[in-house]
Amino acid sequence: MPNYHLRSTLLPHGEGPTDLWIRNGRFTFVPTHGVEELFDRPSFALPGLVDAHAHVAMAMGSPNPAPPSAELIEANLRANLEAGVTAIRDPGSPGGETIAYQGREGFPRLQAAGRFLAPEGRGQPVSEWTSPDDLPAAATAHARAGARWVKIIADWAKWDKELGRRVVPANYDERALKAAVKAAHAAGARVAAHCQGDSAAA
Repeated sequence: MPNYHLRSTLLPHGEGPTDLWIRNGRFTFVPTHGVEELFDRPSFALPGLVDAHAHVAMAMGSPNPAPPSAELIEANLRANLEAGVTAIRDPGSPGGETIAYQGREGFPRLQAAGRFLAPEGRGQPVSEWTSPDDLPAAATAHARAGARWVKIIADWAKWDKELGRRVVPANYDERALKAAVKAAHAAGARVAAHCQGDSAAA
């Protein structure tokens, strides 16, 4: 990874141009030798942005989304990097494809989850159908496979014909969620939850 020198006003609190170095992808005020000059005039600089919720294996917003592929993932990662995003949390992919992109050079730093965990029929079709009793074991398996996060579909909206409106029942009770969180933490991962309604969020 190349290192750089630039004379910039460091946002958001910089009061004027100062000498900055970028070493191993991080700003430093310590002079660094053998660097490239990034700009030949005063400029503004800010730390890399963080996207805390980006499904980089999915063609978000497309009417005909393409299936996950290396080309799609890498294109999404490059687009984020070009927009100034240097760190991404990817909370789930259809097949856990993004786990393999954690720590890869040339892309934003990535923390990825595996597949979405949900009871059968209570989530996206690409979810890994997981009963409440099996949730802790699934969370452990994802963490051991390298996932930094475990993504649980904690609820899923549906239309209630009798009520004539949309309802959002919880997919798992508190006991199952607590057990899954405990298992994920023990295996070195954290938990992200999909919540559309109050019951699952509570």
